Amino acid sequence: MSTLCSIRKQQFKDFKQDAIVVNQHDSLVIGNEFIDTCALESMEYANSAHRDAIQLIPPTPKGNRAQFAGATLNNVSIYANSIYSEGKLQGVFASDGLFRNLNIVGNTIDTKGQHFIAINGMLSGLIDGNVRKDGSFCPIVLGPLRLAGNAGEGSVWVLGFNDNRFRYVPISEITRTRSPEEKAVVLDYRSSPIRRTGDIYLTKFDMSKFRDAFISAPVPTSVLEHMRIIKTLALKFGVSC
Repeated sequence: MSTLCSIRKQQFKDFKQDAIVVNQHDSLVIGNEFIDTCALESMEYANSAHRDAIQLIPPTPKGNRAQFAGATLNNVSIYANSIYSEGKLQGVFASDGLFRNLNIVGNTIDTKGQHFIAINGMLSGLIDGNVRKDGSFCPIVLGPLRLAGNAGEGSVWVLGFNDNRFRYVPISEITRTRSPEEKAVVLDYRSSPIRRTGDIYLTKFDMSKFRDAFISAPVPTSVLEHMRIIKTLALKFGVSC
């Protein structure tokens, strides 16, 4: 697994976890090939739905778990890469954090997995021209910002903000779809609740005040306890819906 700022024209295979993790601003991932050979050799890896070719995680100070509190990753470009898997490898994936000016363009993604391009918390950028090996368009799923991770006690989802600095730009500015076939594979849930037991959905969220409160809050050793603190804080700065 590589952590990077820029990577071009390399081949990744035999990766048992995520192939690469992008966690620095201004990163470039261009012209690389990801071949999921582990899925061919082991059913354990073929059936694992939590491995990504390219995972996005905002940069965070060591140990403070800020990706679960809406940390932001800016100006990442993922261009002209090839991702192949006979298993459930996920293509380009981000579950936690905010993503500003994220560009995913001209990639070929072919997998038996559920997620080809799946991003929670995408504020702005471009997703365009991404296809399967047969030329059909890759499914795209955009979700809202998730807070407090997925620690088994329900997550907090932010459907809207009270400050335009954290606005979800319209899907038409992100995908620029030109045909019914393209539109059919784009699902935008950023401002729409997907009801899950125990989850909470907030609007009019004050991101700036929440971040100030998070920075001042204690950081327990226990991840579960930290997620409880983040969840409790989040409820103070948004309107439940």
